[in-house]
Amino acid sequence: MGAYTLCLSAFMLSAGPLADRYGRKRTWLICGWVCRNFRAGGGRSGCALITRQ
Repeated sequence: MGAYTLCLSAFMLSAGPLADRYGRKRTWLICGWVCRNFRAGGGRSGCALITRQ
C-alpha cells in the first residue's frame, strides 16, 4: 500500500463523522477542496525536476 493511498483513505474515512457533525454540504465542499489540492500537490511533486550533483 502506497503512502498516497493510505493518506487518502484515512482522509475519506474521517469525512463521515465530519459530515455528521458539520453538515453534508459543507463537508463535501471542504473535502473536495482538500482532495483537489492533495492531487495537485502529488502531480507537482511528480513533475518536479530531480537534479543530482
